[in-house]
Amino acid sequence: MNIYDLYITRSKPELEYFYRLVHFLQYIELNNTVLQLVHLDFKSKEVVPNIRFNNTEMIARKFTFSKDSRIMETFVIHNLNDLSKLYNYRSGTNVFVYTGHSDGMYLVKKKVRLLRIEDFCELVNIVNKGQKADLMVFDCCLCGNINTLYTCYPYTKYVLASTSYQSYLSILQTHNTYKNSDSILDYSKNIIKEIGSLEKVDNEAYDTNYSVYEMNKYLLEFIELVKTYKDQFNYRKSYVVDYSYYKDLECSFEEIGINVSPLLNKFVLFNRYPHKQCKNRKLNKKKDYSIPSKLMIVLKRPIRINLGTKGDIFLLK
Repeated sequence: MNIYDLYITRSKPELEYFYRLVHFLQYIELNNTVLQLVHLDFKSKEVVPNIRFNNTEMIARKFTFSKDSRIMETFVIHNLNDLSKLYNYRSGTNVFVYTGHSDGMYLVKKKVRLLRIEDFCELVNIVNKGQKADLMVFDCCLCGNINTLYTCYPYTKYVLASTSYQSYLSILQTHNTYKNSDSILDYSKNIIKEIGSLEKVDNEAYDTNYSVYEMNKYLLEFIELVKTYKDQFNYRKSYVVDYSYYKDLECSFEEIGINVSPLLNKFVLFNRYPHKQCKNRKLNKKKDYSIPSKLMIVLKRPIRINLGTKGDIFLLK
């Protein structure tokens, strides 16, 4: 198995979590797994434009962890093309991971606006030589949404993502990330189970609602259904975090008299906290958790930015 990770930090605490991960990786049993991890570190007030369309000088550290070696190299890069060249393609099961911040459409935090979802997909496409990845993991907040799945469909067979805010714990901190499994679904479920156990015993962590999605024909059918009915959704109901434009799709369809659960279950293969009822209460902004959801939609652009995304087709007119 080959794991390719892009890990972004932008504060001292995040950098400390990263070093904790590096320490963990020094001793993890890798067997036949090779991890290529590229780390980019920024200051919290730094301004970084999208690197697909802009050149920005960045120091990149590449860590390569395998059964027999642990290597760290330092590079100066300027754009997405430079970043993609840091990863070496390997045949086999290929898992691509983004670890950092996200609002569900942009892989950003404040003024550090490195990538959109499709820019990370382009990175995957380049590194994986135009082949679909076996799995893409969004090790960050709020990417368990139809906007993201629509964007990722051409580039991967499966997606593991969260329909909630995500605690600082990374999937890279689980032993199961580095263990081969008979199926991508079993592999993903083992990771979710282990990170859930870690969250339960860590006082600083909170529960993250992960889902596993298969990029199949039923997803395409569901995408067309959402495009048809999205403008009928009640904007002030069925939201899953503290902003009402993050809405639960199962509930949104239920409110207009359509049961999409049977169709959802054909491509949402697993979710940690199955949703039981629709709730329309606004959560305290200081509460880092969500109402359980299989899949969300983002109906409004989360940040003011002129750079459009493929997921914009789901925004309200």
